[in-house]
Amino acid sequence: MKAATILNDNFINRVGCGSISLWYERWLHKGRLCDRLPFVHISNTNLQICDVVQSGIWNFNILATQIPVDIKLEMQSIILNNTYVGLLIWEVDIRGTYSTKSAYMRLLDMDDNRLSHDTNLLWIWKLQVVESIRFFVWLIMHGRLPNNSIRFNIHITNDASCPRCGAVEETIMHTLRDYPKASRIWYLLHFPSKYNFHMSDCYEWIKHFAYENDGQLFLISCWFIWRTCNEELFSDTSWANWKVLNLINMQHEATIRYFGYVNTHKEPHLVAWKPPVGAAVKLNMDGSSLGNSGHYEFRGLIRDTNGNWLFDFFVSCGITTNMNAELQTIFHDLQMAWNNGFRHVECESYCQSTLTLIKEEFSTTHPHAPVIDLIKRFIDYPWPLTFHHSLREGNSCAD
Repeated sequence: MKAATILNDNFINRVGCGSISLWYERWLHKGRLCDRLPFVHISNTNLQICDVVQSGIWNFNILATQIPVDIKLEMQSIILNNTYVGLLIWEVDIRGTYSTKSAYMRLLDMDDNRLSHDTNLLWIWKLQVVESIRFFVWLIMHGRLPNNSIRFNIHITNDASCPRCGAVEETIMHTLRDYPKASRIWYLLHFPSKYNFHMSDCYEWIKHFAYENDGQLFLISCWFIWRTCNEELFSDTSWANWKVLNLINMQHEATIRYFGYVNTHKEPHLVAWKPPVGAAVKLNMDGSSLGNSGHYEFRGLIRDTNGNWLFDFFVSCGITTNMNAELQTIFHDLQMAWNNGFRHVECESYCQSTLTLIKEEFSTTHPHAPVIDLIKRFIDYPWPLTFHHSLREGNSCAD
């Protein structure tokens, strides 16, 4: 029930043509209007969204209910599309449809004290390793990985020493790094020469190396060192070092095939604005919201093949999410270009996800389907229109 209460906030009504209640349905991210206003005037109770939007413009003058400016800005970020009906959607998934997997991933991503007393440990579930190793790391970071030191502290045993080598105390760090067999495996993997490998704090040690270039190899090695220690203790069998290394290498290769190699160091890459081809003009655009959601604005700049500045615009309007801001930027910028007589346009944006939505087929249940549909209509206009991705540095003129 706790999870259901939290996940319920991720369902929202997609407005579409606006044929849903203005006050009593959740179509704004921050909740229903009836819950955010002191009262709804009795003469307005039956109004739908489409009753307040006339020719694409919000007409607040027809309302007897007083609405604060910040809420009006949220409402103004909504664009109606008469070909789409109102629909309850799951805004976490790109298709707008609910699934157990997406709900699970959403709970992992949520920085919410209702789910975890220590939200700083949510990074564990984003590690690019298999789930069993994530859980293994979770046990370590919570101090719950079984060893004699923990068993001694909770009075299960009278002996805190290591049963394998006789060290005075079998701590997590001793088991994973300082135990002679573990030390030899780390030596063969060339980890002891790395900076900070011999730090004393176990939790900082795990977190530090989990995000290094060889973070995947490090976590996999910890996992198999733990397993070989357990084999020695409970099965009375000893895995040879070459066997442990083979298991580590096989798991590491499988992890790279599935997740890809995690490289935290990036080579510098020079980026510059590229002029349009032939008689075309290039439209560089950028939209952003201050927070997610927050006040948003869109900007556009049109230049010719020689880089001459032909037209520019800047508009600040409404409060919305980052994705909606990017999509509406493309819609408004294309509208500006068409209305100002440009008939051969190359559009350039650094937001790859929005360009993908425009270029490819999209689900009609997508949270932003009405806006995407309006953008796609421009492709059918009598003009050559292309969309290209640019890195942010190459789009800095509009940023």
